[in-house]
Amino acid sequence: MTFTFKLARRTARFCPPVRGVARGALMLLAAAAAAGCNSDDSTAPVSPDQTTEPTQIAPSSPELATTATQVTISPGQSIQAKVNSYPAGTQFLLKAGTYYSQRVVPKSGNAFIGEPGAILDGKGGTRYAFERGNSPYPNNVVIKGLIVQHYAPPEQQGAILAGGPQPDQKTTGWLVQDCEVRYNATGGIRTGNKTQIIGNFVHHNGQLGIMGSGDSVLVQNNEISYNNYQNLYPFGVALGGGKFVNTRWLTVRGNKVHDNQGNGLWTDIGNRYALIENNVVDANSGAGIMHEIS
Repeated sequence: MTFTFKLARRTARFCPPVRGVARGALMLLAAAAAAGCNSDDSTAPVSPDQTTEPTQIAPSSPELATTATQVTISPGQSIQAKVNSYPAGTQFLLKAGTYYSQRVVPKSGNAFIGEPGAILDGKGGTRYAFERGNSPYPNNVVIKGLIVQHYAPPEQQGAILAGGPQPDQKTTGWLVQDCEVRYNATGGIRTGNKTQIIGNFVHHNGQLGIMGSGDSVLVQNNEISYNNYQNLYPFGVALGGGKFVNTRWLTVRGNKVHDNQGNGLWTDIGNRYALIENNVVDANSGAGIMHEIS
């Protein structure tokens, strides 16, 4: 059975529509006050420009980085050293095998493509596999076909850190596609502006599968499951499959979201013009879909 829900708008300016399509447990909750909300440590007041009507929506297909040169990297070599040695826009092919404790700050336009069996393993101590770093911040980065596991980012951050913190997302246009992101201590993937997360398997992360903020974020055709699997994070904090804060034109479609400890999909605080459609959401311990204070 399929259900379609649409929240009534109080005004076009402040209460844009949200549509949800799901199977099994499904909940849409719009809260008018902050009382009882589960806050995110990245929460910030809504900026003045967020009170305007939408002028764009999330893209529906990936925008690949421009890569003129391809460089091969083998296990045992430093990915960061290779990045430092080549200009922005270089594509790196990671050969099959395990790359231990690698922490990579890309350059704009870099692409990291894994052969089947290419694994980045943080060994439980490295914070990030890929991160935005400091100014100048890298844009239009592609991460594709990799297994990312056993990293230890801070709470509500991701082993792949494509954006944050609020209110300035720092980066734009990262694409994470066809990756398996698993068994990281807290979060799997954190979004920034125009982040596209497509076709990934994000599972058994210690707190959250996917989380973050930003404009024109696309989360499409992923399987998001068994996150917070050890029940280390109780209700009252961020937990579960996916949580989004202070987004505009967020699109979450075509995902399978199941067996997470916590909410399946959660838009909490300042999410404007969000579209949640055609997802299969079931067997989560909390709400299937919760739209809160947005």
